[in-house]
Amino acid sequence: MLRYYIGWFMIIQMIPNFHLNAGNPMDNINVLKKKNIDTDGEPSLQNALEMARSSLIHVPAHGSREILIIMGSLTSCDPGDINETIDNLVSENIRVSIVGLAAEVQICKLMCKKTKGTYGVVLNEAHFKDLLFEIIPPPPVSIVKSKSELVVMGFPRGVNESMPSLCACHSKPVSGGYICARCNSKICDLPTDCPICELTLVSSPHLARSYHHLFPVANFEEVPWSSAFTTHCYSCQMPFQTQPQVVKGRSNNVTSIDSSGRYNCPKCKKHFCIECDTFIHEVIHNCPGCLSTSENST
Repeated sequence: MLRYYIGWFMIIQMIPNFHLNAGNPMDNINVLKKKNIDTDGEPSLQNALEMARSSLIHVPAHGSREILIIMGSLTSCDPGDINETIDNLVSENIRVSIVGLAAEVQICKLMCKKTKGTYGVVLNEAHFKDLLFEIIPPPPVSIVKSKSELVVMGFPRGVNESMPSLCACHSKPVSGGYICARCNSKICDLPTDCPICELTLVSSPHLARSYHHLFPVANFEEVPWSSAFTTHCYSCQMPFQTQPQVVKGRSNNVTSIDSSGRYNCPKCKKHFCIECDTFIHEVIHNCPGCLSTSENST
């Protein structure tokens, strides 16, 4: 989904405290850091779902409607029948996924099953991260919802001014920012909607992060010592380990050091270290070797 919105809220004494943002992750992180609130009172799962449901009404047809709940309580104090809320979520094609911090709750399991979401209970800190990362990939598009629409986007140019000027998003003086491709207004961060002309503003890395689910980077292949001719990682330029003497002699008794620590991109044939391999596949979703090859060819 190229155009996306992030909304989050905390349930305090059955009342959801709501915050909505136009998709800039840094703004959401800054607001979360300012929220220094302790848990208090009984949570209401139904109230939270109804507020999230009302905020998803205006999501366009080309987007997906998803709700992620991180729930630490085993009870829910609801004002009405939560089963009616679940039926409304199903009829409006809203997918609900829940990560439980305590134990399995039957109504949560039923809700995720009906809305085609996922439900998991955290075992430890590493498992909590795994459950969250499993929800990040977008769900497959159904045949019923195969209609697509074109989204008008602009690619603003970055500026770094010596004298600060007012931005259109916060009306505060800033020395850097981006200039809208349509109305030339100045905004602070990307991605966002221009507050003047409402054009969706993104950069090419943001677009690439949206497309990487459709066109993922191919898995790199482990390079044996017989093909380990490179001395440095193509990405970070850190030197590779040298070939051990026992491997040079082709000893049949050594099997634990057969790996050269190099990983080969099957497309551009560049060699990378394990750290860059992980960073390419989990963060930037682009191969630096393939990008440099395409730039040189043009």
